[in-house]
Amino acid sequence: MLIGKSTHKLETGVGLRIEESFAYPEMIIGYRYKPKDEGFVFRAGYNFFAAPGRFDHLVSVSIGYTFHD
Repeated sequence: MLIGKSTHKLETGVGLRIEESFAYPEMIIGYRYKPKDEGFVFRAGYNFFAAPGRFDHLVSVSIGYTFHD
């Protein structure tokens, strides 16, 4: 889910990670910048999930360029 009305948005999500026939909750929270027409795109996020006796996390960054249709 993207939250925000401008080019700066909060990115959130919830899902399930399937490992060895079990499903574990997974969440992401991050920031996304995307211009309205064309230009530089940037994302940064923090993804984490919990399983019995285990807590994993991942930091992500992506950059790119969007073109006007």
